Amino acid sequence: MTKSVKRFTAILMAALMTLTLLPIASLAQLIELPKVVDETETIVGWDFESETAVASTANAANTGATITRESAVTFSYSGGNGSSKALSSTSWADASTTSPKYYAVTVNAAGYTDIKVSAAFRPSNTGPKNIHLQYSTDGVSFEEVTEYSASGASWGSIADAALPEACNGVETLYIRFAVLDTVSANGGGTIAGTGTLRIDDLVISGVNSSEPEETEGPTDDPTPTADYTIAEALALENGTADVSVIGTVTYIDGRNVYIQDETAGIDVYFTAAPTVVIGDMIYAKGSRATYRGLPEISGVNPTD
Repeated sequence: MTKSVKRFTAILMAALMTLTLLPIASLAQLIELPKVVDETETIVGWDFESETAVASTANAANTGATITRESAVTFSYSGGNGSSKALSSTSWADASTTSPKYYAVTVNAAGYTDIKVSAAFRPSNTGPKNIHLQYSTDGVSFEEVTEYSASGASWGSIADAALPEACNGVETLYIRFAVLDTVSANGGGTIAGTGTLRIDDLVISGVNSSEPEETEGPTDDPTPTADYTIAEALALENGTADVSVIGTVTYIDGRNVYIQDETAGIDVYFTAAPTVVIGDMIYAKGSRATYRGLPEISGVNPTD
């Protein structure tokens, strides 16, 4: 395609941009913008594949964390939630709100916000039906987060249950899965002394809110700043040199790249085809020009 044909296409694009100039907020509906990175990470977790009550995954502050029971109950290990092992125990009978039976963990959540808890459970038919997720910041007073009710002797889970803001950054956070009644998983019976409750895939996660350390001194790749908004650049006289702008790429036609900021849009004419894609935010510096009625920043070096 010749430069004349490309410039004719550019003129048509300029006309469309003049008639239907979109703000940056509207562009998000037309182009794929970078996605927000999920910063949630595991604080501590248990998969029980090694047949131990010690956490299988943990950050430095939670290394060696263990899961416990409210009394001296012997743990065993049997088939897991889609895995070979889960932790299991008996002695769930006679539970009540004043005398709960529970699995418990203690977590150091310093530096974390948006804390979430997940765990999978499987009771036997005579094991407990109702499991309550609770938390405490003092180890004495526990608050309810959510409840899981088993449907028969099958696996089910509490998934990403969000703890309240009161748990954010707590150095000693108590979490337990409590049985507060005598209802068995078979629906109409009473929990037996030999009834079991397995737990698997226990994960406590959060967003690391620790601020990164600041570095001093110059950087090798400083962020450029533009001398003009695109609207200001459009108002300049032809021939004005060293005009710099920053905008989001909305259309590409060879060496013609159309960009837009919150004020206006303009064609950037490069000396060679640049390596950019729609949605990129680019810095361009060149001369203010007009070609066949199309305002542009011309003579822009793609490596600058």
